[in-house]
Amino acid sequence: MIFSPTGISDIIFEVQEDNIKNKITGFQYLLEGWHYGEGVPPTPDTISSTIAINDTAKSFNLQTDAIPGVDGEIEISCFSNGDTLEFTIMNDKTLTFVHEKDGCDVECKENLSLDEAMKELINYSKT
Repeated sequence: MIFSPTGISDIIFEVQEDNIKNKITGFQYLLEGWHYGEGVPPTPDTISSTIAINDTAKSFNLQTDAIPGVDGEIEISCFSNGDTLEFTIMNDKTLTFVHEKDGCDVECKENLSLDEAMKELINYSKT
């Protein structure tokens, strides 16, 4: 709350930009060979799936980060209290999920659909 000399107070809402979502969206501008002569850009579906995971993770107050892979995949990591949930979204629309606790693998699942990966994220949020 801000108090002005006139005694009128206003509530100021700060809108925080989701920098990770912007980062993921920016992966669409990667060109063929973006990584030292190698590297394929992710497909629009890969980007939208990654954004969906990011948005869901943020709704559960998880911190996120994302990096592109040379084969067009995107890895998004979600962090909370020593836990890391890693989702690798492949250009063929399959996902890999890895749950780490304090740096040790707890669970690993491959060839998931986006819906199955989202269920893993939702189930984690319930713990």
